[in-house]
Amino acid sequence: MQFDSMALTLLLPVLGALVTGAVGNRWGKGISAVVASGSVFLSFLVVLFNLKTAWPGAEARSVDLWKWGTLTFGSGSADIYFGLYIDALSLTLMTVITGVGFLIHWFSTEYMKGDRDFTRYFCYLNLFIAAMTLLVLANNFLLLIIGWGGVGFASFALIGFWREKPSAAAAAKKAFVMNVVGDIGLMVAVFALFQNLHALDYATVLTDGVATILLDNNRGEWLPLVLLGLLVGAYAKSAQLP
Repeated sequence: MQFDSMALTLLLPVLGALVTGAVGNRWGKGISAVVASGSVFLSFLVVLFNLKTAWPGAEARSVDLWKWGTLTFGSGSADIYFGLYIDALSLTLMTVITGVGFLIHWFSTEYMKGDRDFTRYFCYLNLFIAAMTLLVLANNFLLLIIGWGGVGFASFALIGFWREKPSAAAAAKKAFVMNVVGDIGLMVAVFALFQNLHALDYATVLTDGVATILLDNNRGEWLPLVLLGLLVGAYAKSAQLP
């Protein structure tokens, strides 16, 4: 088991969502907003602290926080870890996620102050930040799927937040359907990779794994399915339709 300070960027918004959702109504709107916004701001500070590893020449790092267990699918099995992959790209994205995310929380404090479901809204916002963080920092495709699905759920919850409005409810349903299509595409691609490579960590799949599929004629037939699944996932998640 290892620890990395970047794990706090995931833990803090999760705790913020749990606390806000559980006791926010008892504490009042002011404290709920401080807890939710503060968790994202602290995550932003952690990212700034880690930006030194994004300097030119700095090495990326993959940190396995703990072992989940062993995944078996078809003829393959592999140890699955809850881990993070930190490099210049992920840190750049995390700067945007936590920085802009904090500003959205801050703006929403005033914008939503008259809403009766104030604390529920901030709980959803924290969940969205946590899901985006997991999506960006995951070091294997299983965590990527979980973060991907979490972003879809949080988007559905926020789009349909004012569920008494027919337009909001309809938009939320439309977003949910498109997200499910993307989820299926991504899962098909990931499990096709796993069936062939017996691995889900990025280090294996994106280096030796891709070369194996491209060079092995017996496995190359899976490549179109993998590419199609990834394309469907990206197409649906980026709201290309409808």
